[in-house]
Amino acid sequence: MTGKFARLEDRGIVAVSGAEAGHFLQGLQTANIDRVAETGSGFGALLTPQGKILFDFLILHVDGLFLIDLPLDSVAEFAKRLGFYKLRAKVEIAARSDLVVLAGFDGPAPTGVVAAASDPRLAALGWRAVAEAACSGRPDGDRGRRLAGAPDRAWRAGSAAGLRLWRRLSA
Repeated sequence: MTGKFARLEDRGIVAVSGAEAGHFLQGLQTANIDRVAETGSGFGALLTPQGKILFDFLILHVDGLFLIDLPLDSVAEFAKRLGFYKLRAKVEIAARSDLVVLAGFDGPAPTGVVAAASDPRLAALGWRAVAEAACSGRPDGDRGRRLAGAPDRAWRAGSAAGLRLWRRLSA
């Protein structure tokens, strides 16, 4: 039986694959890629050399493929920035408009998704999944995140909901 889920219309996917994908990502962003490969998901950020956050994202891992879930308006810039660091690494980086992000808050992920894992930020946030664009789902996933106290953009803006989540995570 499948749980309730929603298609997150404001999220997009960048896929990183290849023989050196794990090593390539480990050196660029903040998530521990070994742990991501072990647990199936992780939360990370790409920083400037001074330590300022450029992008924050979730990473899903399945069979050597890393699927990076980030705001839709950041997908092209993020893929371009990763391409700057590629050099001779044996990796492929692609913005994947054929994939969508799903979030669920009650029950397991639907079958047939490309990748699914529990949300690495907080267990109460349910699960995230990446599926083919043809997958159906209600496009109101923000409601579930708001009920859990973790709207994606509010965290960065320093809102009260983001502050409550920060306190819960750091307790």
